Amino acid sequence: MAMEIRRATEDDLAEIVAMDFRNFGQTIGEDDVEVAAELLDLDRFLVGTDDGRAVAAGGSFGLELTVPGGALLPMSGITWVSVLASHRRQGLLRRLMAGLDELAAELGDPVLGLQASEGPIYERFGYGTVTRFRVIELDRRRAQIDPRWRPEPVVLVDAQDHVPDLLARYDRYRRSQPGEVSRPEALFRDTVLQRNKPDFAAIHPDGYAVWAIEPHWNDGHPAHLLQLKDLIAATPAAYVALWHLLLSVDLVGPIRSVKAVGPADPLPYLLTDQRALRTVEQNDGLWLKVADTVRCFGSRTYRTDDRLVIGVVDGLDALHDEADLAEVKTVETVAVGPHGCVEVDEQPDLVACRAALGPLLLGVGVGELVGGRRVRADGGIIDRADALLGTGVVAHCRSSF
Repeated sequence: MAMEIRRATEDDLAEIVAMDFRNFGQTIGEDDVEVAAELLDLDRFLVGTDDGRAVAAGGSFGLELTVPGGALLPMSGITWVSVLASHRRQGLLRRLMAGLDELAAELGDPVLGLQASEGPIYERFGYGTVTRFRVIELDRRRAQIDPRWRPEPVVLVDAQDHVPDLLARYDRYRRSQPGEVSRPEALFRDTVLQRNKPDFAAIHPDGYAVWAIEPHWNDGHPAHLLQLKDLIAATPAAYVALWHLLLSVDLVGPIRSVKAVGPADPLPYLLTDQRALRTVEQNDGLWLKVADTVRCFGSRTYRTDDRLVIGVVDGLDALHDEADLAEVKTVETVAVGPHGCVEVDEQPDLVACRAALGPLLLGVGVGELVGGRRVRADGGIIDRADALLGTGVVAHCRSSF
């Protein structure tokens, strides 16, 4: 029997879980298939088989993406993508990704997003990096909030007992944060609360923090690790209050966070000593593929009254093959601005590879994309494009899927 890609069914679930865990180096627990059944919508999943055996799989969560201006776009949150090592380099991944594109179109999702386990894989499928996450470490014994910023009260709770309260606060926050996505309850429990493990939480009317403690008693010199798992604040006052609380937790030495502190985070300015906060790593976060250019760019707001014509090519080779920008052969050309987005037959002001459309959609600097060879633009177009497409809020995604 030849290898095929088809829609997954309930009968495939156990094999999909076993294959995915094997590929990602995990050991399957007793309840992992049951957890997956609650978490995954198999109507959004594809499975690749060889002689009836699952050898590849991938699917999506039905999510919403916030774009500049606060509009919410339906997004296929691509997840659980894997191919058995025995079946690599046989075209299965390309067929799987093409199938997920078709499935997203069928479901009416104009944009697809993913978080890559490996960096070099997905740009060739049209995905571009739109957010970056910042791994930070903070020495609690050295750091303190400037005393001029007096904190408002917060309430300490058990995170597991207040999931609806946490999600309500998150939903308010994510509607104003470009790059953020919705969080179904099952996904929130799986990625943030980690399947009912005990977590500490602090709730403010406009936000919350969730963390876990790893004890390190050090023979009478305690320096526990506080792993900050989530910090959501819809107002500056909530942000100050939650950080003041975190810096007041007894017996803690380092505070570590992977996604809670964004690239343009205000925390250093709130500290009496900014050097107490260290960025130990920065990595790619959310990747986007714009499938419906007109719908996506027509949903966001713009900062000037300008009109910009964007030409799209499918890959980097097509972008840089021609010496003259006017000679680049585009597969799509649109005009964007406060009027929305429409297809046009005009000479482009700038030309972008498809993987650059996601960054342009969320306001990543055009000069950065030109320097990175993902966009071509001449003369003063870069300044015009930055003024039109830029956003006062840097895109950030704290969520995992």
